[in-house]
Amino acid sequence: MALISPQGRRREGEASGSATDVDPATAFERGVALEEGGKPEEADSWYRLAADAGHPAAANNLGLLLDGRGAPEEAEVWYRRGAEAGSLDAAYNLGLLLEGRGDDSEAEPWYRRAAEAGDAAAAYRLATLLEDREDREEAEAWYRRAAESGYGPAANGLGMLLDQRGMAAEAEVWYRHAGEAGDLDGGYNLALGLRRRGALEEAEAWFRWAADSGDGESAYELAVLLEARGDQAEAEKWYARAGQAGHADSAFYLGMLREEEGDAAEAGAWYRRAAEAGHEAAARKVGVEEATA
Repeated sequence: MALISPQGRRREGEASGSATDVDPATAFERGVALEEGGKPEEADSWYRLAADAGHPAAANNLGLLLDGRGAPEEAEVWYRRGAEAGSLDAAYNLGLLLEGRGDDSEAEPWYRRAAEAGDAAAAYRLATLLEDREDREEAEAWYRRAAESGYGPAANGLGMLLDQRGMAAEAEVWYRHAGEAGDLDGGYNLALGLRRRGALEEAEAWFRWAADSGDGESAYELAVLLEARGDQAEAEKWYARAGQAGHADSAFYLGMLREEEGDAAEAGAWYRRAAEAGHEAAARKVGVEEATA
């Protein structure tokens, strides 16, 4: 979650005194100004001053600083204090921290607390936990709640859940919402559905949109569409974009093409890239090349 930005004038300086002689809101504002000014160490002291006085957002921002420094245990303490004092961001971040260390059962109530208060990202994370444990009915309800608020990842999650039930038409609606909200996975899944039902022109547009935004899988699928209609030169450009983004099959395929053309050096480079991305056949190719070099 993003830092909570205060309203009003921002001031810089070093924290001094105690929580009793500095207004917590002022200390929080100073902390935000310092952090945004690239002075996280100074921001830390102001956040602590405000958080010790019970400022929920300061506790959350202090937790974020500590989390970013690789101090998750201390970050957890401050997230928890912020969440218990009413910060939805702190509740969400606490949930993320707990889920990240595999404690889904403890993460769930924090996501739920934030979700019930209207936090769309928390509703989405809650839905994913519920779906993972196969409570799909409640998961759908939370996906819908977050998606209806315009949260793209939730719209995509809802679309995937509906797709699994064979409800392709409704799934497409939600994938479209996700893509229009900027979610790359939603745009990719929308394009897959459009291609399945033969709407190739629109599918290409969505694959291109997601590929232009850096999605390797979409770049690959766009290349496949272009190659199928005979546009080999542009297809290879997108295979290359996909391969550079870590798409193993694209890199391997380009290696094969360059090998067929007799360009051993470039073929080898693509095979190595594919092997590094986990492509077994490419790894064997690289192994043979190294053994015969």
